[in-house]
Amino acid sequence: MDENPFQALNNENEDTEDQNRQVESKQKENVEDRDFVDSHISRHKRPCDVIMIHDSICHDIDMRRLINGSNMSGKKITAYTIQQAAEVINKIDRADTLILHVGVNDLKKHNVEESFPQYVSLVNSALSVTNNLILSLMTPSAADFLNDKISTMNNLIASEFGKSAKIVLCLNNNFCRQGKILHQLYWNDTKLSRDQGVKVLASNLRRTIFS
Repeated sequence: MDENPFQALNNENEDTEDQNRQVESKQKENVEDRDFVDSHISRHKRPCDVIMIHDSICHDIDMRRLINGSNMSGKKITAYTIQQAAEVINKIDRADTLILHVGVNDLKKHNVEESFPQYVSLVNSALSVTNNLILSLMTPSAADFLNDKISTMNNLIASEFGKSAKIVLCLNNNFCRQGKILHQLYWNDTKLSRDQGVKVLASNLRRTIFS
């Protein structure tokens, strides 16, 4: 017996609706990035008070809420690696405050000895476009092999830049207790849960911005 044509049509419609939902979700997720990532390079050069360059762990942070109560303008720009963050910085003229939260994706593929010099170079580039740089240290991971790298890298960053007059560290040291990550703050080994983990990270950043 032939397949029910109406069932096939229903399946096709469901597939189309699912694709549309995915597109809408992606558009909503990247709405704050669009001016920088998807537009002409000149739009990178528009003045902005706070620019946050971040990997996927910060996707759910709402920039408007992050700087709520101030007169500042803000933008988020996604950069998944240190190299991508450097490329973004090269397209920025000036920012009153620049926030960097990158590095963990580099450590997934490379060791600290390779990644740290790249991070130092990134910070030096960032200091050419701002006098107020916030380095948001990487949040811990439930994967031990990665967490050891994160801890070593964070310690090197803090040692290298902790005393700089133009740099403030957002330590993000409240994701662990007695050396163990707080699992309720995580969705998986590295990504934060939206209902708790992202709120903790956003709160850390907000305190650092306005301290």
